[in-house]
Amino acid sequence: AENLHLAILSRSLLTLPAIPLLTIRSDVGGLSYEDLEFTADEIKSLYRNNFKQTLSIESSEELRTSTEGWITGIVLASQFNAPKRTSRNRLLHFSGDSLEHYFLQVIDKLPHQLRMTLLFTSLLEEFNAESCQRVLDKALMLEDHDWPASLEQIQQNNLFVMSVGDDGEWLRYHPLFRDFLHAQVEKEYPTESAAIQMAFARNWVEAREWDRAFAIF
Repeated sequence: AENLHLAILSRSLLTLPAIPLLTIRSDVGGLSYEDLEFTADEIKSLYRNNFKQTLSIESSEELRTSTEGWITGIVLASQFNAPKRTSRNRLLHFSGDSLEHYFLQVIDKLPHQLRMTLLFTSLLEEFNAESCQRVLDKALMLEDHDWPASLEQIQQNNLFVMSVGDDGEWLRYHPLFRDFLHAQVEKEYPTESAAIQMAFARNWVEAREWDRAFAIF
């Protein structure tokens, strides 16, 4: 029917056969991270309307910066960080789960190899297939790992990852997710984590980027 509009919500990117053709015809559209980001004013309104709390514009902007406007992060970070300011006290009991538990539920449902990829790449801040091969293969003594396929899988599953730059080759995780992954990999794989950070530092030394190498430690 000409007047039919179908909205599909999904955590992962759709791979339906009809999507490419519909895209060519301009019959399909999507919402990006930028479209869904909450502004400081919208965060302030959210707290006022949903939580009956008055949030200053400074606190709203602080939340927007730390969560990059991600609504789930805005709600859960208020519990996870236990802010001291009255206007940012715990505002919602989210099924007893903290932000950490929320992310654990996401990654623990993933295949083992994909989960490992998330943990180890989180140590690189921004990464692409080449940097993963150069740093992670050396640190973890991997051979013939298909990094392009691994990174495509991360994007396909929409695992809090976004492109950096115009070409979309480099990726980064949402800061809250990256902080969680970073803490998790150091907890589960401290030896591998130290080896990766050492290899990462040596990579910057070889590039004569002394400040970046020093910042790792």
